[in-house]
Amino acid sequence: MERAITLNWAGESVDVAITMDVIDRIERRLKAHNGTNLMLVAANLPRGAVSYGETVTLFAELLNAGGLKLSRDDVHNGMFGGGKVEPEQVFEVLGTALSVIFPAPKKSEPARKKPSTPKKATRGRKSTK
Repeated sequence: MERAITLNWAGESVDVAITMDVIDRIERRLKAHNGTNLMLVAANLPRGAVSYGETVTLFAELLNAGGLKLSRDDVHNGMFGGGKVEPEQVFEVLGTALSVIFPAPKKSEPARKKPSTPKKATRGRKSTK
């Protein structure tokens, strides 16, 4: 499984290949720093119940997977220091990142019914009851 996302950090575009190794690394960091996992983050996002810590951890790991060397503090200060980023933007980008990690399943085509063959009319026997 390999998908990609492009993130912008400090005016630089960072291409990140979303591989199982990257997902595993994110999972380990979320568990170690926040006691959570990607599925919980994805489930909590629509309710706006994702913490700054979870968000910073996720973005730090994605940016590091793209070749940057940033600590969680670097990412926190870059995102939230000085009010540079609006929370709505953070949730929008977080949603995009999660949609790359967990793509929506492809809709299967409805099963087509085989055309029925008309049955020949038969004369039934009359019941003698």
